[in-house]
Amino acid sequence: MIDYALHHCECALRIVRGDPSALDDMDVSTDGFWRSFQAIIVALPATFFTWVIFGQDLIAEGVVASVFSLVGRQAVIDIILWLLPIIILAIAMPQLGLGKNYTGLIIARNWLSAIVAYLVAAIALLYMVAPEEANGFIALLFLATIMVSIWMFLRVTIAALPQSRGIAYAIVIIEIVVIFTLADLLTGLFGLSPA
Repeated sequence: MIDYALHHCECALRIVRGDPSALDDMDVSTDGFWRSFQAIIVALPATFFTWVIFGQDLIAEGVVASVFSLVGRQAVIDIILWLLPIIILAIAMPQLGLGKNYTGLIIARNWLSAIVAYLVAAIALLYMVAPEEANGFIALLFLATIMVSIWMFLRVTIAALPQSRGIAYAIVIIEIVVIFTLADLLTGLFGLSPA
């Protein structure tokens, strides 16, 4: 599994760097589609670390809960935010005449998501070890990481939809609006906002 995951993460990075042919080097079979969800397992150490740091921060800000409880709530939210676009695209892409591109798009995006999880974890680690005076800089770095992640997802989406660049832009823009709105809503519903 490790070699398979590393190969597909490398292919995702090649796409981001401007090599759309890397998509052809991925396993875009039906089996490859389902195996791409192993990216969730690959991302789990980084994601779990981020959840713990965020949970400890929430407790420090006054949220009354255990770290274990907060990690569980964040896990539910992240799974929803990971899987929801996949379900929506499964419905929408055939209607747009792009059904044949669906498998490759989801495979590339799933493996890219694992990479993004480690980028976010690196910022969380920096937040944990840096002095409090650096929090402003770290917040800017986190914002930059979000922007870079969006750009990477755009690159992968364009590569998977080479004849439909406008639709690729629309997918990413709509996804940003939906995901950030839903994330804000779920964060409040699950009690992950400081009082």
